[in-house]
Amino acid sequence: MDSAVMDRRPPHPGHRHAGEPRPPLKAVPFALIAVVTVVDVLAPPDVRPGPFPVAAPAVTAPFAAPWMTGFVGAVAVAAQVTWPWCGPPPPT
Repeated sequence: MDSAVMDRRPPHPGHRHAGEPRPPLKAVPFALIAVVTVVDVLAPPDVRPGPFPVAAPAVTAPFAAPWMTGFVGAVAVAAQVTWPWCGPPPPT
C-alpha cells in the first residue's frame, strides 16, 4: 500500500501527537500554585512563601506549548494578586 495514502488517515483518538504532554503532567504547575497559595494563606505573617508560584511557568515550559505556559503564568499572577483577600486580615 502507498505510504502517502496511509499518512492521510486521521490519527487514532487514543494517540497523542509528539510533544503533547500527558494530562497529569499538565496538572503539576496548577497543583504547585494551589499548594503555595494555601500555605501562604495559612502560614503565620512572618512566613511568606508568596514568590514561589513564579516557578510554575518555569516548570511548565519544558513540556507544554507557549500558550499553556502563558496561561499558567497568568494563573500564578492571579493567585499572587488575590491571596491577600483569602486569608485573615494582617495584624495591626
